[in-house]
Amino acid sequence: MKDGFVELAKMFRERDNPKLITVGLATVISPLPALQLQFGEAIILEREDLVIAAHLAASAALAVGDQVIVIPTTDMQKFVAIDKVGEL
Repeated sequence: MKDGFVELAKMFRERDNPKLITVGLATVISPLPALQLQFGEAIILEREDLVIAAHLAASAALAVGDQVIVIPTTDMQKFVAIDKVGEL
């Protein structure tokens, strides 16, 4: 029965402490049309992992080394590429 209480406590903890979705930066390692972004140290986002903003897809102005603003979906299965990081 102890395991049941432990599992119930874990469920409450997960419910009360949802993972926060944050904005992040990814680096272009391969430009469109076969876009690949590196997110963090070990995550490589392939084209099928991404939802790309229309203005990014239309302009094809992403080059290797560019930084892109990305937001993960709630299930962390897709990342939305919303814009290229600009320079001042």
